Formats: sequence, structure tokens, C-alpha cells
Amino acid sequence: MFATVLFLGLVAAQAATLTVDNTADSGPGTLRQALTDATFNAEANDILFNIPTTDPGYDSGTNRFTILLTSELPSIPVAATTITNAQPQAVTITGNGQIRIFTLDNGAAVLMNNITISNGYSGPLLAPNKTMSRARSAKLVAIGESYGGGIYMGSSSTLTLNAVVISNNVATFLGGGIYMSGDATLHAHYSSMTGNSANHGGAIFMENGGTLNIDTSTLNGNIASGDGGAGGGAVYVGWTST
Repeated sequence: MFATVLFLGLVAAQAATLTVDNTADSGPGTLRQALTDATFNAEANDILFNIPTTDPGYDSGTNRFTILLTSELPSIPVAATTITNAQPQAVTITGNGQIRIFTLDNGAAVLMNNITISNGYSGPLLAPNKTMSRARSAKLVAIGESYGGGIYMGSSSTLTLNAVVISNNVATFLGGGIYMSGDATLHAHYSSMTGNSANHGGAIFMENGGTLNIDTSTLNGNIASGDGGAGGGAVYVGWTST
């Protein structure tokens, strides 16, 4: 099944293969470097994990590699991009509760296979007991800083998730797990979204005109704290969205 779903529309004739061979936050062979390199390729980009179990980010008890980010990754460009873990070990990308993990440019087309996106955060980092001015709050909303704790999807972008886990991500306003800008399209197959939270759209927030297709997937334990809990704990669907 995995080999089949890999071909869901993101194959190009001259794809560049970019290999992630370690769990460091930056430098050669990292996920950050692969995404940086992808911005210079106008054709498709295939980002593949091939990390040895001798890597310090490997936990033999859970059979999992963890990539701990200290700053937001480069945004994913318009050229079709796949991010695939075909190793027997799991791969988790975590924002450590401080930063958003993935941002898709407007019009980007992205396919993710068999990864976990966890503990991302989008919102203002405020000192304890410090309140935010209305002007600052409006500015954050305008630039999407409080949108999409795990993934921010730009306008008219397309994202396909195959066997992907979106867990424990937080946005202080919209889309704890995923925020979908206007006319964005999200396909989720054999995936799960658990423990994500936001003011509206705990797992997913869809702006007007968005399209969402989910099959054989689980949405569980997601929370929307706005409007007395009526803000779409799992999914908030904007007008004209489907």
C-alpha cells in the first residue's frame, strides 16, 4: 500500500533527491539543509530519510529518530515536494513546544509519508503576566503568527498526508495541528491527529474555499478553547469549504 500511495500526484520528470542522514537541527545532511536546497530547485524535490541507528537522535527503546528543532524550518516552495520516511524506524520532528514545524508557500504541492509532526507551536511568546496590546494582537493575526501550530498551508497549496501523525501541536488562535489558508486542499490517508489545540480548529482550521478529504484516519482528543468550546475541536470548516 505504501508504494502505491507514494504516487499520489507529486511525481516529476527531473526530481532532485535530497537525503536526510542525521537528526541534527542544522548543517549538512539535515532536514533543514534539505529544505534549504529545495528552494533552489524549480523541479520536484524528493526528501528521503536515511539515518543510521548510531545517530545520537535515535532511541532504541522506541525505535524512533527525533529531530528537535530550535527555529522554524525554511518554508516549502511551490515546486512539488515529497518528504518520505521509508526506514523501519519512526521519525518524529518536534518543535519542542516553541515553534511551528512546517510552512507551505502559496501554491505549494507537498506529499508527506510516514512521519510524526509533534509539539509545534504558533503564537506570541510572552513573559509571564505580560498582556499583549490590541495592535500587537492584530499584527500577529495579519501575518499568521498565531496560525498552524504543526503546519501552516499557504493559499491554494495542496498537502497529502500518508501514514502521518500530527500530535500535541498548539496554535494560540487558528489550527492547532494544521491551518489551511483560502482555497488550500488537504488529503489525509491512514493518518492520525491527536492532542492538538487552538482557539478554533483544534486539529484543522479551514478558511473559506478550502477542501478536506480524510479517509481511514483518526482524529482524537483535539481541543478548541474559543467560543465556549464551539470553535471546532477537531475541524473548523469555513464558509464555502468542502
